[in-house]
Amino acid sequence: MKNHDEDKRNINYDFKDSNVGLKSHHIPKIDMRKFDAKDPVTWILQMEQYFDLHDVKPSQKVHIASLYLEPNQFVWYIWLCSHKPFITWSIFGGNDNAL
Repeated sequence: MKNHDEDKRNINYDFKDSNVGLKSHHIPKIDMRKFDAKDPVTWILQMEQYFDLHDVKPSQKVHIASLYLEPNQFVWYIWLCSHKPFITWSIFGGNDNAL
């Protein structure tokens, strides 16, 4: 008959084994450079790779990208928000290259 400590050990091993697969799918943290208006095409392409890698939903792309703006570009973003009620990634910088 198993004692209580032996049962706890078995549960812990089962838990560790069930998490092994999750660790292999971990995406490393990526430090994206902030947009400074010097090379918009490269920055947009890098953001699109970031979005693909992290499976970012289209509705979240602009919000996430706005976090990677230098202060002067963030002022532009605030201005854009005041003139367009709904900003898509293509308006922000994707297809229309609004940056």
